[in-house]
Amino acid sequence: MHELNDFILGLFFADENNIIYENIKFSKELTELKRQELMVLPLKFFGPVFLTKAYSRSFNWVIKFIESTLSFKTQDTEDTSIIQSTFNLNSSIITDKGVTNLFSIIASPYTEDINFIYKKMADYIHPVLLQVRSMYRQELDSEIKVQNYLDQELERGINLIEYSLGSTRKIYWKEQLKYYCVGVIERKISRDLSVKELSIYTFDKDDPMRRKHLEDIPSYYVMVILTGYYEKMTNLTLNIFEMVNVNSSIRQIEIGSENKKVLYLEEYSEDNDIKKSYGVILIPMEEESEHVKNKSFYKKNLRKMLDGNISFENFIKLINSNFTLEKWGATSNKELEKIQEILDKKD
Repeated sequence: MHELNDFILGLFFADENNIIYENIKFSKELTELKRQELMVLPLKFFGPVFLTKAYSRSFNWVIKFIESTLSFKTQDTEDTSIIQSTFNLNSSIITDKGVTNLFSIIASPYTEDINFIYKKMADYIHPVLLQVRSMYRQELDSEIKVQNYLDQELERGINLIEYSLGSTRKIYWKEQLKYYCVGVIERKISRDLSVKELSIYTFDKDDPMRRKHLEDIPSYYVMVILTGYYEKMTNLTLNIFEMVNVNSSIRQIEIGSENKKVLYLEEYSEDNDIKKSYGVILIPMEEESEHVKNKSFYKKNLRKMLDGNISFENFIKLINSNFTLEKWGATSNKELEKIQEILDKKD
């Protein structure tokens, strides 16, 4: 078992009406301001989990998994907890009443066994929460009492996850999927925020391939804002717990809808206090094609491009030669509206 200040652990349950119940473990004495920030944290994490039908074209897209890497702001790490594994897991259950979500935030000094933790969330904690809620709603008139029972189950759930922390990450056999890239996201940001750019590259707006693959993702609008949002949320969480000497960077995001899946992979580099990140939006594909590759292909070429071993133009050709070099800005609301109006238009 860890000492409590060795990790961050939160478990949030959202019902069909988006009412959120939470349990967050911490041991440090937080200021009143930090406590207030902590109280609204679950709401902020759940924000884009419920990807609306306006962007998802009637599919219920939900986040499955987010993983971040951490880097030190300075070399002075004496007063900083050494956090190695930072990730979010989300279990969704669809009932006749709607979708419920069980979301976790976990930061640990170890490379945790994510599959083991997710299985506990999806197969035990989440179903028990639904069962308890259903049982006590029938017996009790007071919604406050139902909340008390849900709070108790969340506490049991978070204790179960806490007990699981520190388990070595195992290699699980799984079918090695191959993926087709439908977009490349570019992000540049300086430490003083004087540089702040967000762009996406994809098919030409008139290319039939763009329209064909719109059903395979929530939308280009959602994909382009998702990465920066959750990176910001991870940094906010670290700041609340006074882990101020580390910065997070998105490494991987997985979202799904029924039998659909989207995988986002990202790599970054820093030069002259400017952080450059490039990520690929991938969809699984079974049919053979020169553009259908495994995960390692995309990760390797992202790294090669960031390290200067291949040009950005050649990187785009390698990833998908059907892409154009037209840059779609996504920094301002006006640019995002343009992406919605043009890139996300199917007709």
